[in-house]
Amino acid sequence: MPHGQASCADYGCPRAGYRQAALRARRRRDLDRVQGLAARVDAAPAALRAAVLVRRGMSAQDIADAAGIAVTLVRRLLRPPEA
Repeated sequence: MPHGQASCADYGCPRAGYRQAALRARRRRDLDRVQGLAARVDAAPAALRAAVLVRRGMSAQDIADAAGIAVTLVRRLLRPPEA
């Protein structure tokens, strides 16, 4: 995981960069909440892009590696929406 990501501090990393990123992220979430903004973004554009990449021959693991995210997240994007 790259240094300075907010989630690292949640797992107890003592590095100042992680703690500072976590504080910035928490402040941003709090401000968004006060302003009534959604806590999440629409995943549809990413899901469409992931589907295109799979049709072109990439695996979920390939996409995850290229994006620097967990393969589980890519697999969730590729899963059809529940009705």
